[in-house]
Amino acid sequence: MLSDLIARYMDAKRVWEAQFDEDCDRAGDSPEWDVYMDLSDDVISYRCKTADELHSKAVILLSDANIFDTLSNTNGHGPLRRLLASLC
Repeated sequence: MLSDLIARYMDAKRVWEAQFDEDCDRAGDSPEWDVYMDLSDDVISYRCKTADELHSKAVILLSDANIFDTLSNTNGHGPLRRLLASLC
């Protein structure tokens, strides 16, 4: 269920943020970062089954800076394509 996935993503984000400053050299090369990014990809790729899930997905996509950045810096590849495919 999307709500569970979003909750796991937010938990992973909190764990990563609690352990690393954004300027920390190893912040992007850690198990916490990998979990955080994997869950971000899972949220982006999740196929919505209801209108409520579609709304929840839109809210997280627009309100979360990391996910929004991932989507807006793809040049039409990877994450953006997975997002669009997940809406069908």
